[in-house]
Amino acid sequence: MNRTCVWLWFLAWALLSNTAVADFLGIQNFDFEDPELVDFGDITSRIPIPGWDLYDPDGLLANSEDADYGVWKLGFFDGNPPDGRQVGFVFLSQPVGSGIAGLEQTLASVLEADTFYELSVFVGDPGTFSDPDFLGFPGYRIELWAGADRIGVDDNETVMNGGFRIIRIPFAPSDIDPRIGQTLKIRLINLLNGPGIEVDFDAVTLEAVPVQIETYRFSVGDSDGSMSGTFSYIVNGDNGQIVGEDASLEVTEATGDLAGFLGASFAGSAVSSSGTFINLAGGPKFDGFASLFFSASAPFSAPLPVNALIPDHANVFLGGVQLVGLFNGPTPAVTLERIEEEACSGPDLDGDGVPDACDNCVATFNPALGTMGQPAREAFQSTTGGQLDDDADGFGNQCDSKFGNPGQFVGGTDVADHLASFNKDRSGSNCGTLGTKGCAQFDLDNAGQFIGGGDFLRTFQNFNAVPGPTCDDCPLECEGPACP
Repeated sequence: MNRTCVWLWFLAWALLSNTAVADFLGIQNFDFEDPELVDFGDITSRIPIPGWDLYDPDGLLANSEDADYGVWKLGFFDGNPPDGRQVGFVFLSQPVGSGIAGLEQTLASVLEADTFYELSVFVGDPGTFSDPDFLGFPGYRIELWAGADRIGVDDNETVMNGGFRIIRIPFAPSDIDPRIGQTLKIRLINLLNGPGIEVDFDAVTLEAVPVQIETYRFSVGDSDGSMSGTFSYIVNGDNGQIVGEDASLEVTEATGDLAGFLGASFAGSAVSSSGTFINLAGGPKFDGFASLFFSASAPFSAPLPVNALIPDHANVFLGGVQLVGLFNGPTPAVTLERIEEEACSGPDLDGDGVPDACDNCVATFNPALGTMGQPAREAFQSTTGGQLDDDADGFGNQCDSKFGNPGQFVGGTDVADHLASFNKDRSGSNCGTLGTKGCAQFDLDNAGQFIGGGDFLRTFQNFNAVPGPTCDDCPLECEGPACP
């Protein structure tokens, strides 16, 4: 399988719904009507645009002779601007390929679970302006970011020859998306990949619609390489029908000749369906396509059960020639596993990847085992909600230095127990002053095989304090030998 030729684009069958209420997130000066200009053709040149910051990774906008940016009251477009009378512009007259530049805005909103987002931007090409330097089009890129990760992108270098084109970028995070809670940001970029020098922008909106999202782990590959990640689609309210226009896929692991797909994300809408199959097909960016087929437990003339997609078979075509056939054949292997909805979501005060609503140490960094570099649970360890809790009292090890002794606060008896456990194997049961307590509860930092200085330092910090705080619904599901 040649990764330069095979681009997977996962699409889904569509049954549209109008039941959800959309919310347009706040974008300052979304239509570039501030500052208000007087006459048609007026511009602001190299003056900060209210609400927008410069995005200038290659330093192109720093050269006042070759670059410009600002607000323009249109007088040369075919037709009117999409919103109001003004647009924002980024003008680059440096040699083609010199770099990129544009505008960006960090929003007050954060990425939320169970929400479908659609970023819409009108992109303009002043191709009918009388100056021949404006002929052609340098290309644009529109980006949606959550924290440090780009979660949506659209770019194009096709000459538009004047006028505007609306660009839409959909994104629906899964319940387990690690970027939930991260601040959203929008970038509007001039690519400078061709003649034309200027790109104009207007009517920038970001719609957020509460939805039910189904999420699956997927994998596809052959003997030459494989990739895996998450596939999500929006479900239409109570009847379980797919809103397939808003399916998305993100590749989180990739190997072999598919390694170039690592970090790639796609979104799209259905192209076909028949009988009891859903067809997830590749896009047109290469000389061929890949398609996956999944069985459904009911025909599409009726509501499709949300958990009924079953891998059936896969095909890969290149230049019209089918390269591989049935799913059960030697290539490619395809799997799809439904991810159950997370038990909780919301703010994460300590940034350990566990929302406060189900964190057994709300204010202390203690990631769940198997995440954020933490090893998997060992046989002698116990967890509540996936986080270490080796006395199974609902308080995680990191914020719990009460070792079964009387009293509400961490005191001298607890410190003595911990000192007596120093340098003992954390998998043992000979800890405490009497040598009868399980040692795992004294391993507060989950580092190293023996109880050490880092563990005692945590007890010193916890001295004269109560354990926790922990989540309101703790203790969570317990796993391990200390569990009741």
